Amino acid sequence: MITQLRFKNWRSLKDVTIDDLGKITVFIGANSSGKTNIIDALDFRRDSLLKGLVSTVQDMGYIKIQTDALHNDEAVELIYGYRLESIQSEIIEEIGLRFDKRDVPFQYRKQLFENNVLLEKENFRELPVRDVFESGSSYWAETEEGRRIERARELSSKLYRLILKRWQILGDNFNPPLSLSRNQSGDLYTIERDGGNTLRILELMMNAHLDLYERLQEDLHYILDHVSKLRILRQQQTGEIRLRIDETSGKTAPTISAGTARLTAILTAIYALDMPQQASNFNDNEVLTAADPGLVVIEEPDMGLNPGVLRRFVEQLRNYVDGPNPRQIIMTTHNPAFLDYFEPEEVRVVERNEEGYTIVNKIPDYIKEIWLKDGEYGLGEVWTTRSFGGVPE
Repeated sequence: MITQLRFKNWRSLKDVTIDDLGKITVFIGANSSGKTNIIDALDFRRDSLLKGLVSTVQDMGYIKIQTDALHNDEAVELIYGYRLESIQSEIIEEIGLRFDKRDVPFQYRKQLFENNVLLEKENFRELPVRDVFESGSSYWAETEEGRRIERARELSSKLYRLILKRWQILGDNFNPPLSLSRNQSGDLYTIERDGGNTLRILELMMNAHLDLYERLQEDLHYILDHVSKLRILRQQQTGEIRLRIDETSGKTAPTISAGTARLTAILTAIYALDMPQQASNFNDNEVLTAADPGLVVIEEPDMGLNPGVLRRFVEQLRNYVDGPNPRQIIMTTHNPAFLDYFEPEEVRVVERNEEGYTIVNKIPDYIKEIWLKDGEYGLGEVWTTRSFGGVPE
């Protein structure tokens, strides 16, 4: 589980620490306050492992990475804090990037801590690598340095597997397609940021893990009571995959709304974490299962959903994070009606300060003590009174 995020010179977050993250975290704030920049930092870490750091930096461009890029020479620092329950450890991963007014080459460093003990420390080195050299960093495993190096390798391997295969990120304005041609591919376990491979994951789930597929359908019906059945149909001649919805009226829905499609993608991302998969491409015997930690990140999950179904939706989210398997959900929203179903400690307020930089704050304790004590007001209602920030002027 991610317990902490720290940013220095990352996009609009010049110097921000977000700590005490729990099973559910909701970031609220006005448009362009910096919520997506926080989500992008998670996406950046996953992409840096998936595509390589050099490709990820080059795709984004340093101007979109570094705060005040044209006038700032300070290093970008991204710090991710994790709690690994399986080994009862607090892990801190620090990543530094230093740019010289260009995308590449750039300088990179990494540090890794376990329970505040430094296991790995790299000085800044230039990427991409242009010279081949031998490091000569041999060591004896029984020495203190050797044990630290081995532990760093072990923890990094665990983290990398979880980030690559157990982080489900649905980004801004995700809109899963209702059909896919034979030529359209996509990962079968990790959802794409736009939800483009939702149908491929669902088809695999339906064919290989029917129990999960049926539970997903039950959850969809509970949230949207007009939905009776979710059908994934493959046209044998063309290979096209299509999504169909059977309604409780007994009819097939002639169209599928954007809200229904988005909710289907959200449930798919969550249930995909319950499907066993290989931990790596190099060891067939090592399998990740539902018991392994999973992170689901969703921007604007309530978009397209009727306010009347939000309570049931949040109930299901709580079932996922409070269930037997370790799950964490991070979301963003602008919707006061959605916010009503969360506790103040689950919410972070994102806004810009007078200098235009993003700041992130917890909701003050007095909000719960004064406004929410008797249940007369919901948290979203209080938010609209501008009692704790994050509302556009």
